Formats: sequence, C-alpha cells, structure tokens
Amino acid sequence: MDQFKLDLFKQEFDEPLLYQVISVQDEIKLENILFSFEVNVTNKSDLFNRLLKNLPYKVLYKNLESTNNVQNLLEKFNITDEKVNLIWSYPDEIDSLSISYLIDDWKYIWYATSDEAVILFFAKTNLLILITDYGVYYHN
Repeated sequence: MDQFKLDLFKQEFDEPLLYQVISVQDEIKLENILFSFEVNVTNKSDLFNRLLKNLPYKVLYKNLESTNNVQNLLEKFNITDEKVNLIWSYPDEIDSLSISYLIDDWKYIWYATSDEAVILFFAKTNLLILITDYGVYYHN
C-alpha cells in the first residue's frame, strides 16, 4: 500500500492501518487462478492487461469511493471470506486484511484520483474483482 495512505490514516486515527502480507496458501491459490487466465506471473505488466482481456464479466459503476458502495459491491457477490487480498502490483505489492476492515476503511485504501486499478482476491471463493479508476470493474 502506498505510504501516503498509511500516513493519512495514522494522522487521522493516531494508529496504523492494519494489514499483512498475503499468506503462502493464498499466494498458491492466486498463482493457479492467474495461470488459468494465461497470466505470465513472471511479467509484472502482464497481470492487469491480461485480466482486463480475460475476466469474463465487466460492470459499470458510479462512485466506488464510499464505504457504502464498496459494501454493496461485496454484497452482490455474497462474500463469505473473512479476509481479502489487495493486489496493487504482482507479486511485490499484495496486502491482506479483513473484509470488515476493508469496508470500514475503504476511503483510506482506494483513491480513484491516484490509483489506476486494484485487484480484490478472495481466496476462499477464488473470486477476483479488478476495480479500475474509470468506472468499470471486472470479475470472474
């Protein structure tokens, strides 16, 4: 996660934004899913481009910056996972955090003005949601 996001959160709440690195088990699941979408996991730039082309569903959205809207998005998928992995860049920028934390603190995590895209990976359900800064998200 970008340092400025961590700094803003700490400044507002006087405590750090809590996240972890992706677990080994989740990373293995992610690699298998990416392989199924023909992503070259050794080529960092290939990830987002390949998923944009190969994720089967494309959905327009408005204003995903609010907590309520990201919660509504997750409710559409009946998420049963307890945690989510946020993929900013593969494989070196993957943050893992609880779903409740994601919803509660979404406005400190996603900045449409500076973030081009983020992938939400739910390992329990093998769901990928690629959120873009241009009002479209893609999913499997």
